[in-house]
Amino acid sequence: MQIQPATFYTSQASEDALIILVNEHDEVIGAKPRNAVELGDMYRGSGLFITNHKGQVLLARRSETKRHNPGTWSVSAGGTLEVGETYESNMIKETQEEIGLTITNFNKAAYLKLELDTVIFVQLFTATINSNDLVLTLQESEVAEAGWWEIAEIRRALREEPDQFSVGFSTYFNAVF
Repeated sequence: MQIQPATFYTSQASEDALIILVNEHDEVIGAKPRNAVELGDMYRGSGLFITNHKGQVLLARRSETKRHNPGTWSVSAGGTLEVGETYESNMIKETQEEIGLTITNFNKAAYLKLELDTVIFVQLFTATINSNDLVLTLQESEVAEAGWWEIAEIRRALREEPDQFSVGFSTYFNAVF
């Protein structure tokens, strides 16, 4: 696993960033500003689950200022694909921006179509790191905190306190673990 101090991209998720729109087969059909995405739109997202040598999973709690799912626990890092990005490049960018890690050695874990108010095609990835060497730099506008969770602890919390997790998290988690 390669981990380096973060080199942050200068552009953060702005409301006018162009989001890739896709059809029901995940084929690109256009783009739309983030703030113009509406019910029924289909777009792409990526997510990363980082595990450590103890088998724990790093979860990130979304900032209270996020428009969607504020203050809820979610994947280690993730985001919506913008024009010019691939699932892989978006995952690398979001990991650098949100938690300050550059991870280039990762595995595709699951590919899902998540149907909510909008439809999101999501590529999930996994990476394993030595948490003894881990130093996170959280982007406060994106991530309020991050912490290591036991898999059994996540499963219990999903059963007993599902509202503490972002919409779609249980689908993501169950697809990977």
